[in-house]
Amino acid sequence: MSKGKLNKNGYKAIIVQYVWLLVSGLVFSLTAGTINVPNAWLFYTCSLIVTIIHTFFYIAYPERANERGMYKEGTKPIDKIYLGAYFIITVIIFPLIAGFEVGRYKNLLINRYVSYGAVVFYFLACYINIWSMKVNRFFEGTIRIQEDREQHVVMEGPYKYIRHPGYLAMIIGSLMTPLIFGSLFGLFWALIAVIILILRTAYEDKVLHEELTGYKKYSQSVKFRLFYGIW
Repeated sequence: MSKGKLNKNGYKAIIVQYVWLLVSGLVFSLTAGTINVPNAWLFYTCSLIVTIIHTFFYIAYPERANERGMYKEGTKPIDKIYLGAYFIITVIIFPLIAGFEVGRYKNLLINRYVSYGAVVFYFLACYINIWSMKVNRFFEGTIRIQEDREQHVVMEGPYKYIRHPGYLAMIIGSLMTPLIFGSLFGLFWALIAVIILILRTAYEDKVLHEELTGYKKYSQSVKFRLFYGIW
């Protein structure tokens, strides 16, 4: 555990998680026209558990929450576009599509055992994300070089294997979401979200190469950005 206390930014980082979850659930229920959708209950139960896990993590490591809840100068302007597009897709567009598909029209085209298997990987994504935040105190929500915090290269935990494990966690979670819902059309939007994350990873990696001391040497040791053995 870390010393320190949550400040208003930390509480903001915690509360925002629940707000996004609530918005997603409302969009789904409105387009589905019902709350009696077993796959939706499965997904939102898993999402609530993951959110609670992150909340306990932030309580144990308050400085992580305090930093993530604060928008700071130096954030790359294009990152607002990446983040905006990603959250619009995952919080608005996807539950809207899934609401019509598996709720209103009941087109459940994905086998339920696939949905159950996706739950396992959904929690794996949560584990990778928590692990990454625990070992990397520079794990902020936006792309910037943290000169104010004397940022340096982190080579512990998952960073020994890939350079951007946080993005890998987001990709896994994004892909598992439509599978848990049972939404085949949702997979298309999940792939769009993944493409956005890959582009964001490539951009952040470029920024770190150019602006963070020691990152070039680190990238020679840990060669893969996201997918071990591939890229």
